[in-house]
Amino acid sequence: PPRIALGNPEMYYRTNTTNIMFFFTPTDNSGNITNCTLILNGQPNETLTPIINGAEHNITVSGLQDGTYNWTVNCTDTSGESTQPTAYNLTVDRSKPSIVLYYPENGDTISNDTVKFNFTVTDNLDLSLVCNLTIDGVVSTTNSNFDAGNNSVTNITENNLADGNHNWSITCWDDAININTSEMIIVNSIKKRNI
Repeated sequence: PPRIALGNPEMYYRTNTTNIMFFFTPTDNSGNITNCTLILNGQPNETLTPIINGAEHNITVSGLQDGTYNWTVNCTDTSGESTQPTAYNLTVDRSKPSIVLYYPENGDTISNDTVKFNFTVTDNLDLSLVCNLTIDGVVSTTNSNFDAGNNSVTNITENNLADGNHNWSITCWDDAININTSEMIIVNSIKKRNI
């Protein structure tokens, strides 16, 4: 029977695109493969013929909806023998995470140059997301590329904020690189404590 090496998308692949190219390379000792069929979620999707023994082939599927899919390829040789490897999984995710800012609130006056920020990020699939704190249009060097749990309050601290008015926001992205930035909150003034 033919042997099939599945290529991209690799196992556990995540994407925010709905058009996916499935790559595979079939080989057979006879050198003759009649056809290969993409199997998507256990169902035949598209059959490719003719097949060149040992060459990489691909089938494109358009319009996939958000969700998890398994895929493999079934190939048949001229003797009627067929085989298909264990399926790979992929996830299509086009949903941006949502972000709610809690503290400090719009218009707050803070009397400390060390500020504790908190927020919640929620995503449809990921357990954890990567986030940045942006203050006055600049990503914080202290709070960049940190992990935030899905649907959990996240607390971060920023030190040494200068006196004056500041704005802040949070940007987060999921494994499929769906990016969202929160609303911008303006803190009216941050006054350093006199010691």
